[in-house]
Amino acid sequence: EKARKIQNILISTYQADIAKHSGKQNSMHIARIWENIPNQLAQSLDGSAKKFKVKNIVSGNANYSRLASSIDWLHTANLIIKVLIINKAEFPFLAYSKENTFKLYIFDVGLLGALSNLDPGIIWNYSYGSYKGFFAENFVAQEFLAQNSKKLFCWKENTSEVEFLQEKNGKILPVEVKSGWVTQSKSLKVFAEKYNPIYRTIMSAKNLYIDNKNKIHNYPLYLAGQFPLE
Repeated sequence: EKARKIQNILISTYQADIAKHSGKQNSMHIARIWENIPNQLAQSLDGSAKKFKVKNIVSGNANYSRLASSIDWLHTANLIIKVLIINKAEFPFLAYSKENTFKLYIFDVGLLGALSNLDPGIIWNYSYGSYKGFFAENFVAQEFLAQNSKKLFCWKENTSEVEFLQEKNGKILPVEVKSGWVTQSKSLKVFAEKYNPIYRTIMSAKNLYIDNKNKIHNYPLYLAGQFPLE
């Protein structure tokens, strides 16, 4: 509860700085986008974040091009994490991305809880239902950025989706994120059959386990910042 009070002070300070440094009209758009990210994360029922939608965020501004500068402002200020969605797992990743197709997360998982008005006790007891998936993804995205990943990418083809693609020594490493102990992933299997990676990784509540036979690496979520282990 003490941490939450500080988080709310930080949020108020960020909001004041947005209003101060970005102009009256633009600041309204920026603030609305920032506050809308937790709302959109909460709307997904299958535990995985979806493409960010600008529609209905600001009245009369349903077009991405009209809000792109506001999203860029938040991204440049490091208040959000932007994960580009690509439709083909080949290098260079940017060639298979679109400017208006991406996921957005909050730069800090603690502030995500505060912006979501999620009671600290619910997080403490690890009982926040489907929302755990978004928190886990947000956390992994933070860890990857802290590890000096310049850009983050997600893979999606048809109905299959893998949360993160990492590059290591010219190899593509798919990373699936699970918040609990259930680690079955149909999408990761589809990815492996199509692109044959040297191994695939699942980050979850399970302990570290390297299955060389099936080319599956199981990481506990707290080791995300150490990925990939040598």
